[in-house]
Amino acid sequence: MKLHFGFDNHSSGAADGGSALLRIIAIAAVVMLHVGSYFQVPAEASDCAALFSVVTGCCFWAVPAFIVLSGYHTLPRLEQSGALEYCRRRIGGVIIQALFWGVLFTIVGCVHGHVAILDLVGRWLRCIPCFHLWFVFMLLGLYVVAPLCWRAAKSPAGVVAVLCLQLAVSLNPGMWDADPWRYPILISIPYAAMFAIGGIIARKGISPFVGRCSIMLSAAYFCFMVCMSAFGGRDIGYPFFHYLGFAGVWGGVSVTVAFLYLGRAIPDGTSSVLFRISRLVFGVYLVHPLFMTFFCKVVPTSLWGVVTVRLAIWMAVCAASFAFAALCRSLPYLRRIV
Repeated sequence: MKLHFGFDNHSSGAADGGSALLRIIAIAAVVMLHVGSYFQVPAEASDCAALFSVVTGCCFWAVPAFIVLSGYHTLPRLEQSGALEYCRRRIGGVIIQALFWGVLFTIVGCVHGHVAILDLVGRWLRCIPCFHLWFVFMLLGLYVVAPLCWRAAKSPAGVVAVLCLQLAVSLNPGMWDADPWRYPILISIPYAAMFAIGGIIARKGISPFVGRCSIMLSAAYFCFMVCMSAFGGRDIGYPFFHYLGFAGVWGGVSVTVAFLYLGRAIPDGTSSVLFRISRLVFGVYLVHPLFMTFFCKVVPTSLWGVVTVRLAIWMAVCAASFAFAALCRSLPYLRRIV
């Protein structure tokens, strides 16, 4: 089993080019977010920090989009394969990936610093053996509750329940960052509504009217995030710059639907190329912190606040991560972990 942030090995259709392109752009946005937080900007570089704040502020849509897209591609498969076969194929592979990369990053962390055993246990219990692996543990929980999400997506009452759950989650997004909502399975509950929304979109389809509305909503979202980032809105905190907040759901759903709709215009040859590249996306997500750590060591701290340097680091991390993922997928055993 291969996990590709919403990619389904058996998916086909006109929207494939759009979903593949979305995955590629979204992983670049995720890396941009992490580069922005990983390389601390010196205090004297306030102008550069403000500019880069706008850049990263426009990337918060990516994680919600991955969740919606995962539901869009994954949930309809339950009708064809059945819940038991689905669980056998999906969950086992995710567990292997989560354990392998969790252990690897734990070892790297221990080599580069003194880490207490109790601290390590706590990090594993809270699904963060490394800062980015929370997504893998969260996605594993979503796969467990996928049959329930798909059942909800198929009934009017279930759709209402999904929307009510999303409303309740988004009213106080910061609450879900605290215990016990960081533990296995529980970490997935606040994201289950977005996952189910992806299934609802797959079931209902995307009409031209919905597609055009999603394009306008996406444009409005990016204008809103630019304004919030540029004029101090980030000081407000979670309500806008959080994956579970209303803005996160707004961006994730509207951008996903817009890409799926516009993807119908992508030629088959281009879609095929995008599809092959998109198969590397999950590997890029898993490995990119290693390359960020490397560049953190080789790039002088005084240059971290320079926007052009940060953009260069971002491009280098993306390129190195894609190359590594491609290498792993070409080898018989390593392809199971990406």
